[in-house]
Amino acid sequence: MIISLEIFLNRWLFAWRHCKKQMLVGLFVTFGALWSLIDPFVTLGAFTFPNWSVWVMVAISAFAAMFYHLPRAKGTIRLKFCNSKITVLFGNLLGERGHKVISVNEFFDDRLGEHVSPESLHGKLIAEVFASNSDAFRRAIDEALQNRPHEVVQRPSGNKQRYPIGTTAAISVGGIKYFCCAVSKTNVNSLKASATPEELNHALKELWSVVREKADGARVNIPLIGGGLARTGIPAIGLVNTIILAFYLESKREQVIPELLIVIPPEYAKELDIGSLVKQWE
Repeated sequence: MIISLEIFLNRWLFAWRHCKKQMLVGLFVTFGALWSLIDPFVTLGAFTFPNWSVWVMVAISAFAAMFYHLPRAKGTIRLKFCNSKITVLFGNLLGERGHKVISVNEFFDDRLGEHVSPESLHGKLIAEVFASNSDAFRRAIDEALQNRPHEVVQRPSGNKQRYPIGTTAAISVGGIKYFCCAVSKTNVNSLKASATPEELNHALKELWSVVREKADGARVNIPLIGGGLARTGIPAIGLVNTIILAFYLESKREQVIPELLIVIPPEYAKELDIGSLVKQWE
């Protein structure tokens, strides 16, 4: 409920910033239409028209204009050549049904705090899905990454096994698979994570291969991977397009899954127009 309200308010902010003139015109047009319907009855004396009714009409006209220009909160791109679709929406990734992609660092760190921010999806996975049991998360990751190539790095703290960018561990909890994909590199001293656009593209390519093999044809949810603490420097719209393009290209080679859901955090609703984005790809 709180997330839905945040999405609505941010969509309204987007509409006001980009369509305020159209919204004001819409208000006057709607008010004029309402008045033209009511005026004949008032003139003929069919009923009295109290003064406060004008403000009710203004409020109705304002809401109508606002909703008309409100950007879409969800859109779907259909890839007819492989019978797949990409749905883009605002929401909470961990709250969506189905398998999920989680961006992690190259060490697949498990300790909340300095190594894994509790605010990141990586941190929320450990906190919410593993009940803050870092050891259980570590065991699940180690089991999924058995015999995967890596190097041992001497660092002051944290996991010492460093895996190549794009390495993806598919771990299952309660029937849901979490595809933990190494997207960012971590400075062993400052613990700051970062990724380049090239590394993001490579990580996505490797991710789709594991998703194709492990998702069993079920829907997979992916966040705005490459944003936030990954520090790619790519704006939100660029990240969405990068994910769509990577999935499109891999699907041209061979279908990955029938449905991919790109879940964008609610705060981006004030700067992204999903309707325009979907139309661009169509």
